[in-house]
Amino acid sequence: MELKIKPHTANEWPAGGILIRGSALSAWLRGIADAGLSLESVHVYPVPGMVAGETWGCLVTLKAGTEIKKAGRNEICQVICKKLYIPSHSSLYPKISEEEIEKLVLVSPSVFHPEFGFAELTEEADWNALLQLPEEKEITARTPQDGVTIPSKINTFQVIEVPAEESLRNLESAFPKRERMEDKPLNVFEKIKLAALKGLFKKKKGKGNTTAGEKNIERSPLMEKLERFTDKIFGKKGKWAEKLEMEYEELEKRNQKQIDKLMELFRDNPEEALRFAIPLDETGTSRGGDKGLLDLQHRWDLSLFGSGFGSGGNGSAVIANEHFNRLRQQYLETAEALIKKGEYTKAAFIYLKLLKNPILAAQTLEKGGLYAEAAAIYLKSGNKLEAARCYEEGKMYARAVELRLELNEHEKAGDLFIKMNERQKAYLQYSIVINDYISRNQFIKAALIHKNKMEDPKRGQEMLLEGWKRDQDGYKCLNLYFSNMEDAEVLRDEIERIYAQETPERMKEPFLEVLKQQHEVRPELSEATRNLAYEIISSRITANPDIVSQLRFFNKKDKMILKDILKFKLRSKKD
Repeated sequence: MELKIKPHTANEWPAGGILIRGSALSAWLRGIADAGLSLESVHVYPVPGMVAGETWGCLVTLKAGTEIKKAGRNEICQVICKKLYIPSHSSLYPKISEEEIEKLVLVSPSVFHPEFGFAELTEEADWNALLQLPEEKEITARTPQDGVTIPSKINTFQVIEVPAEESLRNLESAFPKRERMEDKPLNVFEKIKLAALKGLFKKKKGKGNTTAGEKNIERSPLMEKLERFTDKIFGKKGKWAEKLEMEYEELEKRNQKQIDKLMELFRDNPEEALRFAIPLDETGTSRGGDKGLLDLQHRWDLSLFGSGFGSGGNGSAVIANEHFNRLRQQYLETAEALIKKGEYTKAAFIYLKLLKNPILAAQTLEKGGLYAEAAAIYLKSGNKLEAARCYEEGKMYARAVELRLELNEHEKAGDLFIKMNERQKAYLQYSIVINDYISRNQFIKAALIHKNKMEDPKRGQEMLLEGWKRDQDGYKCLNLYFSNMEDAEVLRDEIERIYAQETPERMKEPFLEVLKQQHEVRPELSEATRNLAYEIISSRITANPDIVSQLRFFNKKDKMILKDILKFKLRSKKD
């Protein structure tokens, strides 16, 4: 009997294995992975080909508890009696019983396929021998530092303030460094030489307005004639004239009064002049009488921690009055020019160290956004209020709140704690302010802090109602109390309740004033407010006949109401 395999529409036996075509081990491993299986869950048997020594592929059988969920590109096999494997959708011909199959396949699993026939699979693939695994290397794992998490919401933004003393030191390091203007007085020979050179050279008109590198000295007519004469004699242009000009300029510069030298330097190069500037005392104690000369070689004390905060001390010179005023005006003009150029630190140097005016220096630093430095100067000057404001402008809230607390500005301190996202501390400061307002019967202010800053409008309403009950600015308290109610029905009920329960006889006329306001702004409540107004007017008309005039505010469309009011008043006077 010849056993054959024929195609069949359905599978007669369960799926029990996979056939993978190809002789390469990589193809087998890829096929097993494509089927969603692991090497630990299967047996793999090489399948011989039709030629000796050739491998057709492999049969993958399942271990207990493993199921085939997908085949990928592979061919699923049916298993008969857990021993014989045939392709899916095929059947044996002729039909044989399971007892015959047991006799046919004794021990090892076998596979029957139309391409290579019947094959008994006696050897399972030895992966330890077939696969050469890479050498294991010890790996040291390094745990990265925690990254920066970008918050979804920024609750507060603050700048960490620099201590005031450090700010002042940083500011001083940015100030121009004091230097000496090296000059020696002219001797007798040099004075005679200068007098002679003045006949050959002269300064240009409008000196001090020259551009950088441009000379402000020109030759006199006599010098020009001498140059032409020497050129004719020697036949070429010599450099003797230029040397004389340089010598004249140097002698003239040394011959100037010290104050004139400094003024000229300020006109020509203001920033350079700051290195040789002379501090003045804004109070005038540095002004002298007839001495009038300054020694620019003297090293004045420019330390921020010395005499620089307004004292005369050794930071000022003795200057004649006319020179003092000229120099002061020059300093002011230079400072304004530096501010326009955005050189706020240098301008502050002039105000602080040369004019001895720390307030102007601090204000200048503020304009330049140097809030920490400005605050440090205010603190050094004893002005904590302005220092706190500067720290707040610079978002240095921690230092600002310290100063506000020292100044007992509890509401400002609360505002700063809110910016720092420290609400409990803020509410504590607000509570201090509210208690102070209550002690002074300022219930509206207390209510506004509850509502706008502590986010407690209910408690704010209670404050307003308390103000009405105590008759402390009662009209404004009650009117604001009603204005905070948006729902018309709730407002109408509350108006009627307060009139009935919280309004004694002496408060009825102020209540009528509140009704007038609500009648005007809440037309949907006009009927309710009018009826209550009639009740109040009728109850108070005996004690106060003039109250009848209030009827016209609730009946503006009634043209006859005014006449009726006049008639009533006339009759009341007769009675």
